Amino acid sequence: MGGDIGDTYPVDPLFQELYTSLGGKARLGPAISPVIQSGDGQQQYVEAGLLVFDPLAPNNERYRLAPLGLEFDIEEPLAPDPKQPGEKYTGEHVVEASFLELYEALGGARYVGLPLTDTRYNPERHRTEQYFENLGFFRPEEEPGGEVRLMAYGAYACNRRCRYQSPNNSIPGERNVLLAPFDLAVRKIGWDITGRVLAGPSLAEDGRQEVIFENLVLVLDRNLPGGIKIQPMVEMLGIVEEPLVEPQHSSWMVFIEISDGKGHNVPKYFMDFINRHGGLGLFGLPISEVRALTPGVYQQFFANIGLELNLNRPEGSRLSLIPIGSKYKEQYYQPEQDFVRSQRLDNVKLVPYETITALKKNQSQIIVVAIYQDGIPLRNREPILVVEMPDGSQLTYRFLPTDSNGNTSFSLPPINVPPRTMIVYRVCLVAQVGHDKCVEDNFMIWN
Repeated sequence: MGGDIGDTYPVDPLFQELYTSLGGKARLGPAISPVIQSGDGQQQYVEAGLLVFDPLAPNNERYRLAPLGLEFDIEEPLAPDPKQPGEKYTGEHVVEASFLELYEALGGARYVGLPLTDTRYNPERHRTEQYFENLGFFRPEEEPGGEVRLMAYGAYACNRRCRYQSPNNSIPGERNVLLAPFDLAVRKIGWDITGRVLAGPSLAEDGRQEVIFENLVLVLDRNLPGGIKIQPMVEMLGIVEEPLVEPQHSSWMVFIEISDGKGHNVPKYFMDFINRHGGLGLFGLPISEVRALTPGVYQQFFANIGLELNLNRPEGSRLSLIPIGSKYKEQYYQPEQDFVRSQRLDNVKLVPYETITALKKNQSQIIVVAIYQDGIPLRNREPILVVEMPDGSQLTYRFLPTDSNGNTSFSLPPINVPPRTMIVYRVCLVAQVGHDKCVEDNFMIWN
């Protein structure tokens, strides 16, 4: 893990054997807290996790890692078994080949815990990652074939109690990196096809949400199963649809008929790749014949995606997707408009709610608010909470900035009022452009 930044401690002799067996400092990072008494047992934070000794547990479970990953708000549907060689299916999610070596070296489910997610690309932190119950794995983007490392679960969970700062790219995130419909679509298509996220979710010119990837653009369409479609953008980029042609009747070509016996010829090498990655339903129909750009370099465009074959590259890396998403972003994405739109509160929706329905006297109420604009979560917004007291006074608080899902919360101090008192509150968002937006709600304090 990264170099020491902040206070570190000796690993307590109680945990030394477990710490060493799991790779010691090179893998788990340094100890970042003293031993902490927890009930009848002891705990000690290391950068990557929390070492636990529970004398009341069965003998083989007395020394373990705490399931810190369960504290993250990460929900992914169970994945079917892909039955791929070199991967491990746990009954819920897949540990892919590149992470499996470290997973097994750390004792598998015994110490790592079960996976909470499939392997996925995190565009915010530029890494491939996978969350498990006790530890988190990641591989930095700049090292696609490099070493798999552990996220800083321990440093993140210990927070301000531990005066230790981990490298930014090792910090776990609490939310899914894409909104649910896009996230599900990308995991179905595959990051190797979509490429990295370049922009979004943002509003396209037609008002729909879109995410721009290197190789394609996904658009939210709630009228479709799954709610996502691929933007047919090749023609939008000025790539002209060629006239349809007759079949070539060649053994190395596949003819795709489009109209009246005419269509386009696709190299069998291309079609094999297309069929392995979603078929023409994903790529779209061909709009051109294959063309030679330079000696040994060939391209062909489909409605949604472009393919390039470069025979000058090593075997295994000759076929690639053309990064037309980058060109689309240059032509159509306008971040300054997104910024201005985000500063206004037009079409902004505040959704506050309380987490405790039957609040007792002297109990803290937690107010949660979600903030959306045109259905897109707004992050880094700091709403105001105004509580109307029965005596006519007001208490004003500021929420923490909203996360990537547009959510934030505030824990109100206990309010000392008689039972069956209604407390009215307002959640307000201050506009930098235009008028403020407020939503009023209430809760009851019971016996």
